[in-house]
Amino acid sequence: MNLNINLNLRALKNTVIVNVPGKTATKKCLAIPLEDNDLFVGEKGIYLNLSAQRNYNLCDGKTHLIIQGKKVHKNVPVLGDAKLFGNVSKAVTPEPTVVPDDDLPF
Repeated sequence: MNLNINLNLRALKNTVIVNVPGKTATKKCLAIPLEDNDLFVGEKGIYLNLSAQRNYNLCDGKTHLIIQGKKVHKNVPVLGDAKLFGNVSKAVTPEPTVVPDDDLPF
């Protein structure tokens, strides 16, 4: 299964766009506070822990929400979304709705 993922890095906490002057040009950059966003500084890079949560209520073929961490809750920003591409015939289909055996009002 292949996923196309879109991230909104501005959804991270306290980000700011700044102009950084260089030797030959000034570049527009995104500054992301490491501590505010629980970024892990390792020997080979700076890491952001993300997960893709399956969501059947999204539109435009989108199938997942991209969040920081492992659980969706009030303080976790939704950073983006994902949708299947390529050979989607083997994609996971939504689970069928289970109807209880009790009497229904209709």
